[in-house]
Amino acid sequence: MAKDLLSGTEKIFHKIINGNANDDEKKIFYELLERDSELRNNFHHFKNLFVLSKNYVISDEKIKKEKFQHLWCTINHSNPRILPKFLRYAAMIILILSFGYLFNILIPEPEQSLVLIQQNEYKTNKGSISSIRIEDGSVIWLSSETNLILEKYSDGRINARVNGEAYFDLIPNADRNLLVDMGYFKIRDIGTSFNVRAYNQENIITVSLAAGTIDLLNKGNEPLLSLKPQELISFNKQTKGITVSEKDPAIVSAWKDNKFVFIDRTLAEICKELENWYNVEIIIANKDLAGIRYTSVVKRTANLESVLKLLKISDNIKYKIISRKEAADLVKIY
Repeated sequence: MAKDLLSGTEKIFHKIINGNANDDEKKIFYELLERDSELRNNFHHFKNLFVLSKNYVISDEKIKKEKFQHLWCTINHSNPRILPKFLRYAAMIILILSFGYLFNILIPEPEQSLVLIQQNEYKTNKGSISSIRIEDGSVIWLSSETNLILEKYSDGRINARVNGEAYFDLIPNADRNLLVDMGYFKIRDIGTSFNVRAYNQENIITVSLAAGTIDLLNKGNEPLLSLKPQELISFNKQTKGITVSEKDPAIVSAWKDNKFVFIDRTLAEICKELENWYNVEIIIANKDLAGIRYTSVVKRTANLESVLKLLKISDNIKYKIISRKEAADLVKIY
């Protein structure tokens, strides 16, 4: 499979990774990925390597080559003898892009003077979902306890900042210049539908693409990578690492259809969702229960006790709801 990446698709491959491919090149390449599952898996592995290379610089050339050769051999199950020439080329690209990425973060290019002409803030409370329709008819959905700020500038640019979870259902519009600023990176809209989860109190930021194309940019507005439908990226705030995987976007954004969709989720993860929606505090007194995994679909219109009863039936857990006047109700699971 290494030969596939280094032959006719090599130029397009590097354009895709570098965020410089045009729409026709993206279409050709992603159609090839759809037909070849092995190539698709290799592409995701290499994409992760490329993204990580933009976040970390390995100064020791020997270590860098050893790490790259080990990963490349693992991905392609190939003979190490075919690697040295490409290795020198790829290592050089990674080193250059790593330095360029850090340079853009530490010394971003000065932007032209812009004037903020309009700012709107939207909020949802726990247990509620709302939607906003912007000027061109596009819709932004806000999940429970979400804060969205939309800023419009004198050059027509729209900047969005999200604390919470939002689904952007954007009509293709070449005249719209919308950036979603995640603090650590930005999302450039190209007429798409995508889900963003970025609660300030959570360590992981996720972006899931349902349709169209989005580009991820660094703080200097330089491209990091492009996502295609059904791809999901996870960004770790502590390590600054980015991973790319495939996940059904309908599951990720099921909340906007008023559903909880738990696919192989632990009790601890489910409890966080229930806390956010029902405005309660949940304590798992028996820590052995925290890792129990569930797969289920529940309507968000169900009350909390109905959901707890469902968990009780699935696994023999017990719970107690304690009403509190001056704080959120407490749920103990044991």
